[in-house]
Amino acid sequence: MTTRKPYPTRRMADAFLDFASPLLDAPQRLPLFDILNDDMPEWVARELLGMAYTTWNAVVFADVLENPRHLNELRRQTAPDPDFSALIEQLIDRKRTLFADDQRTIGKWEMTWTPSGISLTAVAHDTWAALGRPN
Repeated sequence: MTTRKPYPTRRMADAFLDFASPLLDAPQRLPLFDILNDDMPEWVARELLGMAYTTWNAVVFADVLENPRHLNELRRQTAPDPDFSALIEQLIDRKRTLFADDQRTIGKWEMTWTPSGISLTAVAHDTWAALGRPN
């Protein structure tokens, strides 16, 4: 059984943005976005954050709640595209290695495009408390 880790003090938006940063820093290296030039369109940033959001929560459900259904479905849906599947596997590994102690799920999130880059807000949900799991 998974044990509860201390509740993080880091803002969820900061953890989320850090988790997604490899996607946002160099999307032109991703096969699915090979049409990009030097400037990332806002829609691409939103799509990339959406991929990161889905992956983060699927890993939390699988690893913390011991329910791999969402992770299995994510893998099933991306399996037809080897490049996309590899990208998702890299995100899964990133969550499990660099963010393993953050057991929160990401709730509603919003991205604002600013002259200095992406501004992100995200709601954190205490996965354990939300489901009435013991400490």
